[in-house]
Amino acid sequence: VAIFEVAKIDPDTAHLITDGVHQQQLRDHLRKINIQPMLVDGLKKVAQGITSIDELYRVCDFKIKE
Repeated sequence: VAIFEVAKIDPDTAHLITDGVHQQQLRDHLRKINIQPMLVDGLKKVAQGITSIDELYRVCDFKIKE
């Protein structure tokens, strides 16, 4: 089982990348064009019972705010 984050690089996305925009600006753009983050794909797979939340923590390297 794999958790994916794949983005088609359209001209607008390529322009943002070559301009060296901040990572958050690129993420915001990708969300606007319906590219789902790896965490979202992983949470769907956890909900479907395909993988575990522990595996998701391991591969996504995200932190929970306490």
